[in-house]
Amino acid sequence: MENRLSENVQTQLDELQGIVNSIRDAGLTDSQIALLLKMYCDLKVDEAIGIYHQNLIQSGVLSASTDEDKPWWKVW
Repeated sequence: MENRLSENVQTQLDELQGIVNSIRDAGLTDSQIALLLKMYCDLKVDEAIGIYHQNLIQSGVLSASTDEDKPWWKVW
């Protein structure tokens, strides 16, 4: 499992390095690159939280919320 996690992290880092290189080639400033990387990381975190939430529902630890007005973490 640790090897798989390490490979996944390396894959993500390689992907991120490719993105940075592409952005630099486009002529963006360091502050613009930093903002784009923050947005990218925020999206990845949101994706990971969503996957974790789905796993909790599928395993029966958490029930699916039918209350659309509340975020899932407030419906426990």
